[in-house]
Amino acid sequence: MLSPTIFRQIIRLRTTLLILLLGLASWASAQTSSPYYPGHRYPYAPQQQPQNSNTPGSGLGSRNHPYQQRRQPNIPSYKPIAQPISTPSVEVLLSNNTPYLQENLILTLRVASEGNLSELNPHLPQLDGLATKLLDGPIARTDKANNNRIINEFHYLLTPLREGTLSIPIIEIDGRTATAGNPAFNIASSEPFELTVKPANDEVFPWLPLNTLVVQAYLSGADNPEAGKPITLTINASAVGATGHQLPSLQQQLQKAKDFRIYRESSETTGKLSPDRKRLMGARIERFTLVPQHGGKLQIPALEIPWWNVDRGSAEVVHIPIRQIIARGEKAATDNPITDLFPGATPLLLWLPLLIVLLITIGFWVLSWLRNKHFVQVVVEEMSLLFGFIAKQFRAFTAWLSPIRRLQKLRQIFISNLPRSLRLWFCVKVVDSEDDLETWNYMLRFLANKHLNLSPQLPLTTLGSKLAQIHGSNPHQMNLLMHELESAIYNNQTIQFDQWKKRFRRQLRPSLFSRHKKALKRTQKLPPLNPNIS
Repeated sequence: MLSPTIFRQIIRLRTTLLILLLGLASWASAQTSSPYYPGHRYPYAPQQQPQNSNTPGSGLGSRNHPYQQRRQPNIPSYKPIAQPISTPSVEVLLSNNTPYLQENLILTLRVASEGNLSELNPHLPQLDGLATKLLDGPIARTDKANNNRIINEFHYLLTPLREGTLSIPIIEIDGRTATAGNPAFNIASSEPFELTVKPANDEVFPWLPLNTLVVQAYLSGADNPEAGKPITLTINASAVGATGHQLPSLQQQLQKAKDFRIYRESSETTGKLSPDRKRLMGARIERFTLVPQHGGKLQIPALEIPWWNVDRGSAEVVHIPIRQIIARGEKAATDNPITDLFPGATPLLLWLPLLIVLLITIGFWVLSWLRNKHFVQVVVEEMSLLFGFIAKQFRAFTAWLSPIRRLQKLRQIFISNLPRSLRLWFCVKVVDSEDDLETWNYMLRFLANKHLNLSPQLPLTTLGSKLAQIHGSNPHQMNLLMHELESAIYNNQTIQFDQWKKRFRRQLRPSLFSRHKKALKRTQKLPPLNPNIS
């Protein structure tokens, strides 16, 4: 299909040819019927030309032609028809028509046009019971499936503030096209929208409607805890259906830990649209410094976030279990010791009655059981039970004496004393059997944190640089590998993971001398500045 620019050029060329033909016909008529004036090429007296001879509808701008000033009566005038410009169209899309109270919705305004637009202004009316916010727009793209029409999109965030039926009236959009004269246009959506807002559920307080919620917690500096030595706790909450600042903070729940002094270092919140522009994604990262107040067993309390799953229509709770650490240092004294029920009395007064009752009960059971059995049979059964118990204890004792437990301990000590490059290769060989990208990434971070003391929250590019420094490999190649892995995990790009792992192993394969150091030595060999002159 011809583009609008080529089509307009064809119209102008056709108009010019018709005007030239009309001029030739006028000249031929003047040759046969009227004499020429001296010095002129047309059969009538020349007149003074006006300053602006642009005839409306001529389609030739400011170009002056004799037949535009005065025409013969018997020659009809020609006025070209301007090509009509199609008006852009608008489409309104809503992510959900039956949301819950305070559930975030995405309203999309999609304007389609045949050509470029120089100006576009949507007018979103005041919506009763709905909070609105512009997320982004206009975002332009080309719809190749529909004759390369140009699509401009606006995305708004709508949040229902009351339950019941809410109405979104017709939305008007005005603007100007990027054609000659920049003609203005005004368009509107076809019909209003109605929302049926469902009420909040009393099982979830505070009310938090989401599609998905994942919470993870990481401890840094807890390998050798000690009283007075700070520990960093990082809590990463990511959700679909809310921005980061809409997710609750866990600082108040964390203050229940009486064994620590707690300080919040930072709180980072993010919010963006999903790649398909249909849902809202947010994250909240909080970092706390925990300072143990004494030695011994210390507990970080369990944390939880109740939320409402809008997809399933059910209440759910995300739990972070209790974390217990053992810190070095002086243990705390018991603040509230348990007092005796009977001050000054011996504990035998409590246990003796219970022991008598237990013996009487056992005696009754034994007498009732022996009533239906012979003595020899009872002795054999009891001896079999006794020998079974002895055999079980003997197996447990031999298992305790087994050298495998000691060998595992020696293996851990041996691995911890290996060079860091060999420990890195051990980590790479362990994770090489994983075929899933995210599982491989998680296992590598875990092993690098355990054996190489690298933080599991490092970005992939930074982690690759750290690994390249440990092994002495090419940092540029390692950076390219980590960029490919990051694009595959977070941008859904396809990579040949088996081939990628081979290239990754090749960069970190142990060698007697570092390839990077050899390369540095080769580059340092320069010719002498001054040759020997005899």
